[in-house]
This record gives sequence, C-alpha cells and structure tokens, in this order.
Amino acid sequence: MADDDGTSLTIKERTMRFLEKAAEASIKCITPTLVTNMELHCRDAVNAAEKMNDMVYGI
Repeated sequence: MADDDGTSLTIKERTMRFLEKAAEASIKCITPTLVTNMELHCRDAVNAAEKMNDMVYGI
C-alpha cells in the first residue's frame, strides 16, 4: 500500500490510517450512554479477572 505521493507505508502506518477511518465513521454512533455502558462492562471484566472468576463472552 502506498501514500498519495507513492511512498510505501509501514504496517503500523496502514493500521493507524485504518483505525482513524473507522473512528471517523463510527463517531456519530458513540453516545454518552454507550461510553458509560462500556466503562461499566470493562470494570466488571477487570474485577472478574482479578478474582479469577469465569467470564462470559458474547452477551
């Protein structure tokens, strides 16, 4: 993959550009409620991991 001026991009640079495009496309969907829900989900996952509890995926 190359830049607009023909310069070859590193894997890291290609990944960053992909993530930037994904963020720009998704920013309209990110609401305060979604952020809060994800924060609580991550908190619960970290707490379960610290206690070595079983974790459920896909819910």
